[in-house]
Amino acid sequence: MTRLHLLFSVSPVALRDCAALGGPGERVVLVDSGTGLLGDAEAVKTLRGAGLVVGALAADVTARGLSPAAEWQGVELIDDTAWVELVAAHPVVLSWK
Repeated sequence: MTRLHLLFSVSPVALRDCAALGGPGERVVLVDSGTGLLGDAEAVKTLRGAGLVVGALAADVTARGLSPAAEWQGVELIDDTAWVELVAAHPVVLSWK
């Protein structure tokens, strides 16, 4: 069973813990302030190095002017409908702050 991780923060502790608990094929969605991690290529590499598929909430990315960083790093932008579908499809959702 795969889990969905929602990363709401740029906190190094939240990043570390999310990457440590994440497993291959699981998804992490950067949400709210967590989209700030798109400005740090090493942070995205850390998540991917844990086997996580990285996405980000499109509205939050756009609001922070981070669309170019998301595109450059190949991070999937997820709209609100897709976010709800992801949450509904995963019986285990972990939030990191």
